[in-house]
Amino acid sequence: MPQPRYQSGLSDQFGAPGVYIKELGISAPIAGIFKGVTGITGECVKGPVGKIVYCQSYQRFVDVFGGRDKGINGGTVIGKIWQTLQGKQFGMLAVTRAAAAAAVAASFTLETAAGGAGAAVFTLTATSPGTWGNDVMFKVVNASNGVATSFGLLVQLYGKNYLYDNLSYNSTDDNGALVVGSDDATPVVLTKILPGRPNNSIALTDGADVNGYQKLGTVTAGFVVVTGTDGAIADTDFTGTGKAMELLNAERGVDHCLVANRSNSAIKTKILALAPVANNRLWLSCPDNETISLATAVTEVGTLRDKHIVYCFNHEYIVDPVTGAQIIDEPHGWMASILSQTDPDVHPGVVETSDLTKSVVRQYNSLADADRDLCDANGITFFNRDLDQSGNAVWLFGNGRTTDLAVNNAQIDGQRSKFYLVAGLAQRMRGDEKKPNTKAIRAARAAAFTGWLTELALGGRFVALDPVSNVPLIEVKNGLEVNVQTDWDAGIQRDLVRAKLIPKNLYLQLQVQIGTTVTFTLQ
Repeated sequence: MPQPRYQSGLSDQFGAPGVYIKELGISAPIAGIFKGVTGITGECVKGPVGKIVYCQSYQRFVDVFGGRDKGINGGTVIGKIWQTLQGKQFGMLAVTRAAAAAAVAASFTLETAAGGAGAAVFTLTATSPGTWGNDVMFKVVNASNGVATSFGLLVQLYGKNYLYDNLSYNSTDDNGALVVGSDDATPVVLTKILPGRPNNSIALTDGADVNGYQKLGTVTAGFVVVTGTDGAIADTDFTGTGKAMELLNAERGVDHCLVANRSNSAIKTKILALAPVANNRLWLSCPDNETISLATAVTEVGTLRDKHIVYCFNHEYIVDPVTGAQIIDEPHGWMASILSQTDPDVHPGVVETSDLTKSVVRQYNSLADADRDLCDANGITFFNRDLDQSGNAVWLFGNGRTTDLAVNNAQIDGQRSKFYLVAGLAQRMRGDEKKPNTKAIRAARAAAFTGWLTELALGGRFVALDPVSNVPLIEVKNGLEVNVQTDWDAGIQRDLVRAKLIPKNLYLQLQVQIGTTVTFTLQ
């Protein structure tokens, strides 16, 4: 009987000699759709510090902030945000890089003659701090316009080439800023010192290689060079005043935020401080690492009670797309992915979200029924291996809890629905700012509120209908029933809107009687 040409399996155990195929979980980032903006901070190979950059694609993220490490050799993972993105789908990302306060950007001051014998013309500097800048290679060449006082600058970094042509640093026509530009993915910035033209790069001279390229941060005799350094990153680089976490918390339009691969007590303490002033968003967190027991997690989450905080338990394993090895992955990254791909009124644990978690290979913990009950009772959102309607194994969030135990604040989809509705109503109110406070204007605003909420209710979204009358369960008041004349005189107007959200099927109980002695009455 013919033998198979290869055998498939999920393990590394082998039987008879032959070709064995092991299918690994997908770990490459997948293009996502835009539902909710994910705010994320963490360590990156490169990229601006102290600002938020919006990335609508994975490629844009890599262009600005770099990838796994400073090469493709599969060494230590530097890009902690990169790691969180692997195997997941995201829409828009609001990214802010965290770097050590003492980190230094690499630079090289170019001169009009070789050997450091000329006058300094400009300083070429990496656009952000870190040792990555030492890997920037540059070369001065003739300009394509044929003008003797112009020059071209070739730059190479991690396999990408940049050409900045027809640069001029004469006294009247400086164009370095215009040619190089200010895009966040640009690797270098030019700072003029004196008018002039830098000397063309010469192979094997002044530190140049055989192709004439010099490295930005390499110390070279006769030239002013600064070597890029990373410094020692600290929790305060995330939590400090004006630092990454505060930037995310203040950014309008962000749906949910997380810190990538730094889930320690200092980060969680800052989340707790930011949560009460969170601008209609959720902060996602998880245990420090995969070895934290559920009992310890229960104790920790008791100190993180807020309707804006989601604490996710149960780390997963994914496949490193560079090395092929399984690596541990934090659960709150998966929650962020799901929230970014679902509407606010969609529960993050519905079975359809399993399409977003196919890259999970396995989990660190196997949760028993009692564990899941304990998580739910304590405001812990747990990641879990489950079965779909067809009996297929899938990875799902078994619940969707905030850390707030109050009924009205406990569910993630309920909180996001409230944020969505409040933002929509507030946006309509903005149109009436500084207008006369007349009955007609108030009536128009009330009609707009009522019309929008009614439309949602009739479409089965967000707002509930009375089960008997089928009337939307909403109420809008903005007259004297909720205002007083003295406030109106002072320019203060109050609008009161009440709406009941559509409840979810959180606990389904099937009652059955099956047996030979069952009795029933035919209707």
